[in-house]
Amino acid sequence: MMKSMLSLLLLCTITFATDAQEQYGTIKGQVVDRDNGQPLPFVAVRLKNYADSIIIGANTNFDGEYEISQIPLGNYQYKVAYAGYKTIIEENINIFKDSIVHINKKLTTLSDTIDVVVMPYICFKKNK
Repeated sequence: MMKSMLSLLLLCTITFATDAQEQYGTIKGQVVDRDNGQPLPFVAVRLKNYADSIIIGANTNFDGEYEISQIPLGNYQYKVAYAGYKTIIEENINIFKDSIVHINKKLTTLSDTIDVVVMPYICFKKNK
């Protein structure tokens, strides 16, 4: 009787510990140039958790591919940013237990909207 009680207690403890572990999901995809379809390396892909504002992310590799794993379950803002391209922000990306979310993006260049900053040049005359 005592042996079966200990076995039942051990089984309950293992089951509870497994359920108590935090669960995760994954986001992966590819980022390319909208005009020519070429992969974009080193693009910043970021996730911001709405619940606690924690930001996690990755950069794309030479093939424009990225993977963010071990993402805690929750609702996120998804952001893709790269110099010379329009930033993409998507809201309400949900991560579920053991899910793999595929998000591919095509970035548009900023060639028509780049601002020019003019810095004035000021000359000072040195007194002798």
